[in-house]
Amino acid sequence: MKKKCRKAISMGAAILSLAVIGGLSYGQNQPAPPAAASPAANTERLAGARSRVVLRVGGQEVTQADMDFLISTLSPQAQAAIKAQGRAPVGNEYAFLLLLSQRAVADHLDTHASIRKRLALDRMKLLAQAEYQNLAEHIQVSPAEVSQYFIAHKHDFDEADIREILIRKKAGDAPANSPGLSSADAHAKLEAISKALEAGTDVQQVAKEFDVPNAVMVDTQTQTVRKGQLLPTLDKAAFELKTGQVSNPIETPQALVAIQVVDHKQPDLSDVSKEIDNILRQQKLGAQMANLKKSANIWMDPSYFAIESPTATSPSTAPRTTVPPTAHPK
Repeated sequence: MKKKCRKAISMGAAILSLAVIGGLSYGQNQPAPPAAASPAANTERLAGARSRVVLRVGGQEVTQADMDFLISTLSPQAQAAIKAQGRAPVGNEYAFLLLLSQRAVADHLDTHASIRKRLALDRMKLLAQAEYQNLAEHIQVSPAEVSQYFIAHKHDFDEADIREILIRKKAGDAPANSPGLSSADAHAKLEAISKALEAGTDVQQVAKEFDVPNAVMVDTQTQTVRKGQLLPTLDKAAFELKTGQVSNPIETPQALVAIQVVDHKQPDLSDVSKEIDNILRQQKLGAQMANLKKSANIWMDPSYFAIESPTATSPSTAPRTTVPPTAHPK
């Protein structure tokens, strides 16, 4: 019984150390809204949650609404743990958090310059995150913009079904019984496999015929890739070779790797519209942030923010601090 209790408290500590002490993620991982109820029922329920005290530490009271909000800000994994273990671990840890914070105030730790700066920094981070989310939520992307982007970048969404061929090589000084083939045998084996696949031989038959345990792998399953996901040489081959063709190998000290193009695909607008919508939102948000920065009259001391190097100029010969531009009157 003690072990179970200790495990629950440990889970609570993990939850709050990540979510509360580290700073709550405001507005993220919000739970799905409950089913609609009548306005009167909602008003009564909310009023009860606001007034119902569920935790008290010294003279400080915590209502059900306070705890519900705290739990709503936790990660999905933490919320799943709460569903499995109940709210007690979170309540215990939150009570301990309140107790320590109350003692910190009683010991006047909140007046320390370093603590005040950290509190101000945490507040600034929270507000900045909230404003960033606010800006993101107000960005509009029209269906016409999505369509125009798709037309202009249609081939960026091209996909190819490929299968991989890998042949493990044996180092020249490796023992005779070590896995792998000599470089010459590996090249010969890959050439034979490529010819068989390009001739249309069933891949299951090819894999069985050329099988060498721990040395030769012909993937009988295909994988779908999009431009830019493979190494440059293989990526070029995946979208330039015709269906059925096998690429030239990429040779590494350990293996030979090649791909066979099994099929080419060109998604429709409906298949990628959500992805494009997200791309355009990110672009608009990035442009908005750049405009905000540009209009904010930001200045940075170039000597302070310069990249340091081992041969940095000594203090006696370092350039003087650049005088900042005249500040706008408040």
